[in-house]
Amino acid sequence: MAALELRHLGGDSYVIPGVVSLGLWGPVGGTVLFDAGGDESSGRALRRLLESTGRKLSWIACTHFHADHVGGCSYLKKATGCAVAIPEMERPFLEEPLYEPAFLWGASPFSALRNKFLMAPACKVDLGLSGSGLWEGTGLKVVHLGGHSPGMVGYVTPDQVAYVGDALFGQDMIERHGLLFVADVADWLVTLDYLENLEARWFVPCHSTPVEDPTSLVQATRRHLLDISDRVKTLCRTPSTRDDILGGLMEWLGKRMDPIRYVLNLGALSAHLTYLVERGEVEPLEDRGRLLWSSL
Repeated sequence: MAALELRHLGGDSYVIPGVVSLGLWGPVGGTVLFDAGGDESSGRALRRLLESTGRKLSWIACTHFHADHVGGCSYLKKATGCAVAIPEMERPFLEEPLYEPAFLWGASPFSALRNKFLMAPACKVDLGLSGSGLWEGTGLKVVHLGGHSPGMVGYVTPDQVAYVGDALFGQDMIERHGLLFVADVADWLVTLDYLENLEARWFVPCHSTPVEDPTSLVQATRRHLLDISDRVKTLCRTPSTRDDILGGLMEWLGKRMDPIRYVLNLGALSAHLTYLVERGEVEPLEDRGRLLWSSL
């Protein structure tokens, strides 16, 4: 893995650019890392960066449980003696790696789903963060940013730098993925409204470059969610199973799927169906042992 670098954003706040951009805050003797990369090699690279800058890692503050954000936690905890915090709702997924692919598949996952992309190394959590508010003893503000993941949070430093996890995506990433993973569409839309009005000097998404004004990212992410829901509703004009709807959605997006992408996309589709059902725009229908989805 190429050497990582620290980019200064202000005060004691930094970003570590990468495939998953991470955050770093605090004095040299008590540094907080926001997320920890995708695997042990990420953890090793982060340790080298910390050592090269003479930093002592006190906490890893995770935004959510997805493996590409927490894969380095176990290694760093053992190597540095740091503590690990994550939203309480998401704590079990970091402590038991099987839960993420099982959550997506709905049962014991088959072999193609048992890999580092869906299963981070198990890591004991020291603190489960509940709700929003000041994180006592750190100076950090924890903010609920649910939607992409049920209990996802962001962290706002005293320097007014907001580390927002996977709450915001740029148009380039949206086009690359075709369908963003979402657990709760309605909650994500609330999160976007919140971020649009949050006062901060910098916003640091994990899959885009830091921005001083989040408007374009908020708009791109909101537009994607609403466009996908509209397309799902259109596909439901003919009562269809989830797999039929997903096939139509992938054809519309021009994307193909492997087993990992299939379970992620099926989960996202399910979130959009829930959103449409709760809005009274789609209903589930039983038909010969199948559950069909029909526009109203």
